[in-house]
Amino acid sequence: MNEKDLLKKHYFEIFSEKENRPYWAVKKKNNEEIVNPSIPFVGNDYNETRILLYGSTENLAKYNGHLDNNEIAHNRHRLWFDKNSNGRFFPNVHIAPIDNGPLVNIMAYVAMKTVQDINLESPKQFLEKVAFGNFGKFSIEVMNGETNMDYAGDYNKLAKSIEYIKADLTVLKPKIVIIPNSIFNHSKVRNLFKKQFPEIQIIPIYQIQQNNINNKDRLQKFKHKDKNELGVLVEWQNHFGGSLKGKTNQNFYSFYSYLDDKLKN
Repeated sequence: MNEKDLLKKHYFEIFSEKENRPYWAVKKKNNEEIVNPSIPFVGNDYNETRILLYGSTENLAKYNGHLDNNEIAHNRHRLWFDKNSNGRFFPNVHIAPIDNGPLVNIMAYVAMKTVQDINLESPKQFLEKVAFGNFGKFSIEVMNGETNMDYAGDYNKLAKSIEYIKADLTVLKPKIVIIPNSIFNHSKVRNLFKKQFPEIQIIPIYQIQQNNINNKDRLQKFKHKDKNELGVLVEWQNHFGGSLKGKTNQNFYSFYSYLDDKLKN
């Protein structure tokens, strides 16, 4: 059984236990069942890096029923990658900071620094060398369906994802995990890695938000990385989407120096 099938098996078993299906999570449109959590995207060449990145928490604020089918929901990041990426510079994986590019560059930079002779031909080719998903496996159901609620600071809600995270780490056996600061700051999350997965190198980072990137006391206290040291990542950064334009795009060059500091420490 390959890693993806093994993850699906574990997720099915975990989801079958009522305590692992939070009452506050987004429900399917055709009944009151909770939308099944997705396993991480696992690149076909993941073993080249064994880098696993976690975004923050699921965002299904504008859910329209497209995940009512369990087979689609179980592995949706791969499905979106394969079916909805044509014509895009950064593949569509149903996680905005990857779809828009910055988390791709962060993973690629970490790979440049930790993997010998890494090939960075294109974002799509590179993503086949890593794994990624959201740490918070469920999305809070919002009455009007319009507002996303990030619960990274609420461990009581994150706790509903811990068994799934354990499955990810057990099956994928990553060497490096990149994770939001706001999640790793919870003592129970830190203890999970320290006690059960001590062999993993953890890189906690700021979330990809304008106020973090442009803040002089957070990322802007690090020098902007010399573009000559970044190779193809400069071109990739020129294609960033969403709010990462203009000043914010230029200030993102400090993120690489911030990662140097994280890797050193």
